[in-house]
Amino acid sequence: MSSSLLKTSEHLLPTGPGRPRQSDLRRAVSTAYYALFHELARTCADRLAGTRARKSEVWRQVYRALDHAGVPNAPGERVRRLDPAVQGFVAVWKLMRHARNEADYDPWKRLYKSEVEDNIATIRQAMHQFAKAPAAEQRALAILVLMKTRI
Repeated sequence: MSSSLLKTSEHLLPTGPGRPRQSDLRRAVSTAYYALFHELARTCADRLAGTRARKSEVWRQVYRALDHAGVPNAPGERVRRLDPAVQGFVAVWKLMRHARNEADYDPWKRLYKSEVEDNIATIRQAMHQFAKAPAAEQRALAILVLMKTRI
């Protein structure tokens, strides 16, 4: 679903001359963020329930367990110990979550097509690198974002 969402965000960007509608740019930012969200949700479910369980309720439960606040609340010192591709994914998530919140909720925020194009490219690169990270590192991130840290 995540690659389809990225394609949808690109389709929302106008190709012709003239100023793009703010509503299209806002929707593109929001949709691109959701590509990240679903990429991580799928990865969490695959790494914790297993890819063979994709048709099971257990896999679906793990997929649905991801919360938008989970990544920003993941313990920073533990994230910094993970693979650089995973760290990069987390950094892009935080930036894009902020961008999505502005696009969705800030009536004064003005977006520019070039900025949205850059966001989409950044997300695509982060997802590509994250997919190449070792499964154990992806699983570690899944645990950090889904499970409450207790001391």
